[in-house]
Amino acid sequence: MQNYLDDIFQKFLYYLLMRKIIVLLFFTIIFPQEKTIELKDVMGGTFRYDGIGSYKWANNQDAYYFSDSDSLGKNFYRYDLARDDTTAVFSIKKDQLDHFNYSFNQDQTMLLLKTNNISIWRHSSYGTYHVYDIVKDTVVPVSANPDSLRNVKISPDNQYVSYVRNDNNLYLFSLEDLEEVRLTTDGSETTLNGHFGWVYEEEFGSYDAYRWSPSGNYIVFWQEDQSQVEKYPLIDYASKYPVVKYIYYPKTGQTNPTVKLGIIDLNALPYTVEAFVEDEIVEETLVEEEISAEEEVIEEAPVEEVLLELVEEGVEEIIPDLLPETSHITWIPLPEDTYYIPNAMWHKNKDNFYITTLNRKQNDLKFFRYDIDNNETTLVLNDKNDTWVDAYDFFGSPGLFNIDILDNDEIIWISERDGFKHIYRSRPDGQFINQITRGKWEVNGINIIDEENQIIYFSGKRESEVENHIYSVRFNGSKLKRLTSEQGTHSAKFSPTTNFFIDSYSNFTTPSKTILRSNSGTSKRMLAETDRTQFDEYGFTYPRLINLFTDDGERLNAIITLPHNFDSMEQYPVILYNYGGPGSQMVNNRWGAGNHVFHQYFSQRGFIIFSFDNRGTGGRGKVFKDMAYGDYGKYIVKDHIEAAKYLQSLPYVDGDNIGVWGWSGGGYLTNMCMTLASDYFKAGVSVAPNVDPLLYDTIWTERYMGLVEENPEGYKNASVLTHVEKAKGHLLQIHGTADDNVHHQHSIQLAKAYAEHGKEMELFLYPNGNHGMSNNNFLTAENKADGWKN
Repeated sequence: MQNYLDDIFQKFLYYLLMRKIIVLLFFTIIFPQEKTIELKDVMGGTFRYDGIGSYKWANNQDAYYFSDSDSLGKNFYRYDLARDDTTAVFSIKKDQLDHFNYSFNQDQTMLLLKTNNISIWRHSSYGTYHVYDIVKDTVVPVSANPDSLRNVKISPDNQYVSYVRNDNNLYLFSLEDLEEVRLTTDGSETTLNGHFGWVYEEEFGSYDAYRWSPSGNYIVFWQEDQSQVEKYPLIDYASKYPVVKYIYYPKTGQTNPTVKLGIIDLNALPYTVEAFVEDEIVEETLVEEEISAEEEVIEEAPVEEVLLELVEEGVEEIIPDLLPETSHITWIPLPEDTYYIPNAMWHKNKDNFYITTLNRKQNDLKFFRYDIDNNETTLVLNDKNDTWVDAYDFFGSPGLFNIDILDNDEIIWISERDGFKHIYRSRPDGQFINQITRGKWEVNGINIIDEENQIIYFSGKRESEVENHIYSVRFNGSKLKRLTSEQGTHSAKFSPTTNFFIDSYSNFTTPSKTILRSNSGTSKRMLAETDRTQFDEYGFTYPRLINLFTDDGERLNAIITLPHNFDSMEQYPVILYNYGGPGSQMVNNRWGAGNHVFHQYFSQRGFIIFSFDNRGTGGRGKVFKDMAYGDYGKYIVKDHIEAAKYLQSLPYVDGDNIGVWGWSGGGYLTNMCMTLASDYFKAGVSVAPNVDPLLYDTIWTERYMGLVEENPEGYKNASVLTHVEKAKGHLLQIHGTADDNVHHQHSIQLAKAYAEHGKEMELFLYPNGNHGMSNNNFLTAENKADGWKN
């Protein structure tokens, strides 16, 4: 892959300058006081970032657990924040289990250990699972067959482990008697219990489709029916005869999977494992089955042994008959207009359940409370908009949330109803209490809520839309306070007591730092700090924040990075790098903004790097973001023309040599620039682009474009294929042939359109590469990623 990238970006340089002699000149004019930056340096391995690694908060304490490994095994430690003290806690020896990932159970007396990780899609994976009991120092496999399990959890009461198997059914494994029970029986290729298919995982950000109640008495699960969804073929070209593998992928305007919620009452199961195998009905069923040669064995052998043999031999046609009816499952009633169910949650301390639904246009979000005793749902909150309502923030920071149910059943939630993302408080029945934050700035999300002192800690952009800071505010909206003082982008993880938080931050010129702070924002100690010297040795230049203004007066945020050894009397070619999609934000005051480290490869070779946030992007309120609605390409093109004009007005810019490139959504904007804005851009590199909205998935596309039948003109205008006749300049199109997200069909259809219009482009396909092209054998037997199965 490294050699491919070298070739690709050297071509990009050539396209911009058009004379190989000049390209060679730029490659050789690297001043002796600087180390030469090569692609291998910026693609990983040379530059190191210091942090504290992964950790898990200790329950109700100002402390966290972390681990390291040595020749004997993995050792676990507890770090006390207040005392700055580290204590060894326990170890798992290699002869017990080796090379595993882990997560704690709810009361932190056990660990769930995962080995043999197998990626499926963007978030999901299979694995082999064991349970480690910290007190007993024992490792137990999760069932007799602990392989290929997904969405594995230890129950809140520590009695069971739940999981989904490859048959798409939910299972329960008893940690006491080491027996397994199947909770659902109708799982199939198209009926998924307890996990989501591709489109829900990608566009609502979740692969885990079931929830334990706090008491451990109930499990709520999603059942997804994909039977009416069209299958898309992914082709493995590594085989002598290519092999076709399919994923269920609903394209814009086509049939979506249907989902419903079921609740499993574990106390209502018509059997325990022991009772099940001893039941006379089971024995009668076995005897009645015509198994010919095995009849005598079945009659004489203990039923437990027969069941085990049948399971091991894979006699799947018999097992469903042995299972009880699903009387322990109740299907939750929801209104007929329910289309998507993107999220659901239990009350933290009660067996009360809440459900989020959306209509297909995704502009009518409803929040229901479910009454288990009466099997009834009650509408509590309703958030509507003329365009769309975000049920999931794809670009949000990990660990932030947008809704919570307090112990007194009041609801803290985030909405854009006043034009900006802000925090609201409502009564248990949904009646409005007060708006907690307000103003022409945005809340990113909530970090944690201190219910006792009625304080909310959150991430927001009050002082600057290009920075993220941490704040506290009281439930009544008073005493709003910024807790982080350094300019830049901050993210926080609060201790369970809310007495401390760990602040990770950076800015354009400061690589990542990790600081321990009190809940008032006072810095306690530096936990980790990245050394900037390693970058300065290569003569790094750094982005500068600027504003550009459109012809109609709209301000756009931008960053510009000048070449190494910049001379204002010279003129330099420009590489414009962007993403530009709805709700995204490229311009943030953080280290690495605009793919900065990667672009230093070009800066050292005499290029200006430029990025900006066009209309329709995030961080600036709903009106600004909504400019993407109905035709997300419209302002991308308008504003990139404005950006090109701005760059051409600068005396040190070679206005005839401006190139553009991007990945995914950035690949789309590159294609649009090389057609509708081709008078301004000389060359483009488009990687894994969404060329035509009709070829992408339903949830993402219809959220921002509306329904196809209601907006045919918008869909036509947003398609690159519509504008190919205007194409000029030099385009390099790159796509992976196993891209499950944006299929390489997009690039193939663009190449066809270019050919039909007599236009020229280069097309580079990564055989069996996925959307990130991080692997080139996505579909082959040698690669473990096997998401195509589901």
